[in-house]
Amino acid sequence: LRSVPPALERRLAFVPGSSVTTPTLAIGSDRGILKDPGAIGAYAEQRRGSSFTIEIVEGLTHVDLLTAEENPAVPLVARWVSLLR
Repeated sequence: LRSVPPALERRLAFVPGSSVTTPTLAIGSDRGILKDPGAIGAYAEQRRGSSFTIEIVEGLTHVDLLTAEENPAVPLVARWVSLLR
């Protein structure tokens, strides 16, 4: 990861990645930009200690949870959300 621009760090609402505690599910695709967990590993490393899950689904180039039919990401998200309770 590149360093954060100084102008951003001085903004009142800026929260560094290491302070983010919101549970996060990162979904990639073997045919998309995020093809393996290592592609987002540096960001996940900054979030150490928070709930951060990376899942790679097969056969998709775009994940659209609202309009896709038989989308493997939908049950993945449903299962992930159920574990947050």
